[in-house]
Amino acid sequence: LNKNGADVTSTNNSNTNALDFDGGDDYVSLPPGIYFNGDFTIECWVYPRSFGNWARIIDFGNGAGSNNVLLAYTYGTSGAPGFYVEGAQFAANQTLPLNQWSHIAATLSGTTATIYINGLAAGTANFPTPVSITRNNCYIGKSNWNGDAYADAVFDELRIWNTAKTPSEIQASMNT
Repeated sequence: LNKNGADVTSTNNSNTNALDFDGGDDYVSLPPGIYFNGDFTIECWVYPRSFGNWARIIDFGNGAGSNNVLLAYTYGTSGAPGFYVEGAQFAANQTLPLNQWSHIAATLSGTTATIYINGLAAGTANFPTPVSITRNNCYIGKSNWNGDAYADAVFDELRIWNTAKTPSEIQASMNT
């Protein structure tokens, strides 16, 4: 785990530590690995301070458009979370508030991708299954594409599961 400038800070709303990204050049890199090879869930509490172009929660891939799996807290600069797997992408049908905590989850179950905001479905699309391959550029708060924004947000409780959690599972565990 390499923090690359991201601060670990105590959050105002919990007794836990969170990753605080300044929107300039902070990010976390994880070691290469096969993180996605079937159904999965990505979830995170996000406190966005701005909506820079495609600001990421995670982007795991081998460069721009090369085997990427990513969850952005803003699709473009819209403020709606965006989900991308192997070239397929879509945005949630609602936006996040600035300077407020929101829980975001994205699941892939077979070929059905869903984004959840605060435990409620906020959009669904058909997606490909991610290629079972080692992804070498595994970032939290940073993009594999040049020109996309670094995260200007605080992230807490970032979790990646190798199963597609159901809505009731997301709702039951998002506050624990």
